[in-house]
Amino acid sequence: ILLHYVTPALFVLWWLVAGADGTTRWREISWWMVYPLAYLAYVLLRAPIAGEVPYPFLSVEKNGAASVAVSALATTGLFLLLCVIAVFADHWVARLRK
Repeated sequence: ILLHYVTPALFVLWWLVAGADGTTRWREISWWMVYPLAYLAYVLLRAPIAGEVPYPFLSVEKNGAASVAVSALATTGLFLLLCVIAVFADHWVARLRK
């Protein structure tokens, strides 16, 4: 609960109050996506060896490759959408402060 709900909410609140300064650039989104994509690759490569995945929707064994691909694309799309919202919010908060 803390990892998936409380910590992200607290971080967003902190960032809006103290971190947003209008300096975020669109090209930074590509760097932000490195970790989620690397984690996805790690999970999918590790799954056959370890016999487990951290999230049920990433189980190729139970859901099939097509379902996992759709889930991975949807999750990646959600991350991209959140990145776009973050850039807009950064610029918007900076304008409000001026």
